[in-house]
Amino acid sequence: MATQSKTLSKEFITSFIQSTIYKMSENDMGDINYWTYLSSNTGNEHYEIITPIKKIDGITDCSVNIEISKGGDLYITVSKYYAGNMLEFQKLIYQYTGEDRAFDDDYMGPNTDFYKAIITNIEWEDIFSYILNNIKFNKTLCKFVDYTATDEDLQLMGYDISECSVCYESTISICQNSHHTCIECKAKIKKQVAHDNYRCPICRVKF
Repeated sequence: MATQSKTLSKEFITSFIQSTIYKMSENDMGDINYWTYLSSNTGNEHYEIITPIKKIDGITDCSVNIEISKGGDLYITVSKYYAGNMLEFQKLIYQYTGEDRAFDDDYMGPNTDFYKAIITNIEWEDIFSYILNNIKFNKTLCKFVDYTATDEDLQLMGYDISECSVCYESTISICQNSHHTCIECKAKIKKQVAHDNYRCPICRVKF
């Protein structure tokens, strides 16, 4: 039996677009539904659509957003606080090359026709399908990736992989003496012992 593709309904996607366009038109940055405005400290504005996707490859409480740069490029971003670390994934999914592309000294607010046209013309069904079907959590690397790879594949890519000294799962996480302890076990050790004892189980060096 073929695996059923994970996707969101056309009804949801239509509602998603309409809600996003409404927030852009109203320029409502307060009680948002999917739309928020972000400005970096460098002054390079970008806009971020907050998607309702909270689960990626079995990992819950994820933050999955679509960032639109000032020039009109689109990025998928996935963030998750996991075992004491912030895991982040970002991928460029669309690059705007039109003559009306905004540059650093141009002001393009979220209520302009430029951004409305981008939002309307995006193949959102394809984007959501890509997020749900292609982004995976690789336990060995302890990060989100958009490819499937065995430990043997990762070793061919140059990763130093060995068994965690505590749980024996594959990991690339090492202490300064190259002893492997996965970040999940590091987080458990940190939670269960005093700070001064937060050390590698093999050589006792501080993590």
